[in-house]
Amino acid sequence: MLDDLQETVPQVAWEYFEDCLLPPLPRDVDITAVVDALKKTPAVISRQNKLLWAAFANGTPKSQTDRSEDKVFSAIEKIVVASNKAFKKVSSHSKKLTVRFKCRPTTVPSSESRSNRSKPDGYFLLNEGRALDEVPPKWQNIVVPAEYKKGDDVSDLNANASQILWSLTHAMREDARRRFVFGFTIENTRMRLWFASRQVVLASYPENDFTTAIGRVAGFFLRILYAERHALGFDETIVRLPPGEGESDVPYEIEVGGKWYRTQRLISAIGAESIRGRGTRVWEVKELDGPGGVEIGPCMVLKDGWPDYDRDREEVIHEKILDAAERVVRSRH
Repeated sequence: MLDDLQETVPQVAWEYFEDCLLPPLPRDVDITAVVDALKKTPAVISRQNKLLWAAFANGTPKSQTDRSEDKVFSAIEKIVVASNKAFKKVSSHSKKLTVRFKCRPTTVPSSESRSNRSKPDGYFLLNEGRALDEVPPKWQNIVVPAEYKKGDDVSDLNANASQILWSLTHAMREDARRRFVFGFTIENTRMRLWFASRQVVLASYPENDFTTAIGRVAGFFLRILYAERHALGFDETIVRLPPGEGESDVPYEIEVGGKWYRTQRLISAIGAESIRGRGTRVWEVKELDGPGGVEIGPCMVLKDGWPDYDRDREEVIHEKILDAAERVVRSRH
């Protein structure tokens, strides 16, 4: 994985994430008003003229030596809930939550694509169907993974980076719908955002004290909670279906050029193993008479991938070869 990234991940400003990568804030949101609402709740306190998440009133994560890492950071779930409640108090927004946050650091999520024993410390889960209640949760429903460390040494930073990169990679290869994925990490009080696509992996410079950055932290959580699915990295032209009895491959319905196809079997997905690259998957498919419809016609092959913008597609290369061959033949007559 680190070889794929050449052992480097570019860092950009937190503001770059907000301006260019993250989903937009919910319509009519006013972060200042949200913070003011939080100040009126037990979730936020004032200490030495500075606001502080009350969950960390007894000290920074690193200083809480008598409490386990899991217990210290279970407060993140409460902070997400408090941020949403404050937002609802000052907004007329009535949209349903797209995701909800859970801290389950001892649970191994289930995977349909490979044996995997990794345990993200927390994650935003899709707020639909049985996704929230499933134990263990499924990787296909993990939208934004998170990793925490009480310490803030280089070893803690490296461990978090390695673990979040693994989670981002696995989310991308587990589900053909994923175009990109976000994550976040915390070392003591330093909070960092992550972004991974087939083209690039980025990390933000850290917010040095998330325990006092009330508006910034609440704003990030609200962006994720109410985001449109496509803004969280899901390709809306691909529908994931539950595997049938005895099926080993995850079936999909895929729209291409206004036509819908249902996968019959997976031919190859080795191109999707690496986090960066073309992410190529190849299926045997049959055309449908409409989305969710009846299969019609013969079996065909469908290839999904992310080619470089300056590279010709295979059909173009094929046409060029045939044209060149035809010119050679003509030149000899």
